[in-house]
Amino acid sequence: MSVAALAALPHCGSGPLRGDRVETRTTLDQGDRSEDVVPAASGAISVDEVPVPGDLPAYVLRGARGKARMVFLHGMCGHGQGYVQAFQRAAAERGTVIALSGDTACGSDPAFRTWTLDVTRIDERIEAAFAAAGSSLLGDDEEIVLIGMSQGAMRAEALLARFPKRYRRAIFMGAPRWPLPSRVGRLQRAVLMAGEHEGTWAPKQSALALARSKVDATFIAIPDSRHAELRDGERVMGEALAFLFRPPTGAGDPTPTDPRAVR
Repeated sequence: MSVAALAALPHCGSGPLRGDRVETRTTLDQGDRSEDVVPAASGAISVDEVPVPGDLPAYVLRGARGKARMVFLHGMCGHGQGYVQAFQRAAAERGTVIALSGDTACGSDPAFRTWTLDVTRIDERIEAAFAAAGSSLLGDDEEIVLIGMSQGAMRAEALLARFPKRYRRAIFMGAPRWPLPSRVGRLQRAVLMAGEHEGTWAPKQSALALARSKVDATFIAIPDSRHAELRDGERVMGEALAFLFRPPTGAGDPTPTDPRAVR
């Protein structure tokens, strides 16, 4: 499937949406995997299935320009590949993205997974997935950016609370419970995102509370989207990643952004 055809789909994946589920049976063309070469705007980028010893396969986008490491955690009974495909060009500008599959199957279809509460195990799986993708972590405090959708946003919150040195920046999308300073106060920078049709008041208030507590935080609405949908993914995720990776505004901690100023 071409990138143009993927972009024309009404949601984040390459197949029908079922609750948080996204069918992801299409693999894009193989791209240049070099981390030192920036692909042309029209070049091929792929999200590839990579075997992980002792675990489920991971879905890997090997970015070209940046050295950032990012992890996408899908929602309940979901699948991560299609979501990453929805913003693959924006992500490739920054670095490598790993999409894990939840550690428990949903019903009779093993392709769709959900997450247990064992965040230590999730952290171990993240490290193993990066190693399998040829991007081994150098130390326990090497930073990884978390991107969580729905239930995955809850696990992202738990990960950054348990491992604050490793997880310092995050994107929370469609979270059932939005992060508060009491739970993620050591987070450095955060983007909260929700579909325009799933309600935006709560994530806006959460972003404002985080900003007031010295977390550099903002809110971005996902246009014309319901829960677990990611329309216009390249644009909105490009905006979110640009916020996460922008340089600090001055010496010391970055200046919080008032999310009321963000549409």
